[in-house]
Amino acid sequence: MDTPPMQPAGLPIRRSLTLTYALSILVTILMAALSLAGLLYQTASYPTEELQRTFVSNDVGNLGIGVPILLVSMWLARRGSASPLSLRDAPAIRRGGEAIALLLTGSPRLR
Repeated sequence: MDTPPMQPAGLPIRRSLTLTYALSILVTILMAALSLAGLLYQTASYPTEELQRTFVSNDVGNLGIGVPILLVSMWLARRGSASPLSLRDAPAIRRGGEAIALLLTGSPRLR
């Protein structure tokens, strides 16, 4: 067959999606791990009450909205649906990247 690996036949993409899937899974794992750590270790991650009020809800949103959107859109794209590509490329990946960047650079314990 001429189809590259990890490329559903119905998608309008000519290259392999292996790297895209790997990076999406990496972003999902990092986002879930950092958000879970923020929820489990709130006082260590967010030492003031104001930081806890601000970022604990962000951690819950990441786990409840961001991670499922990433996983569902990757699953749908792997099945051949082109519609989740715009969903994944725009808000989900951006939200995941922003959350990871914020958690890595904005966390008081990393300063």
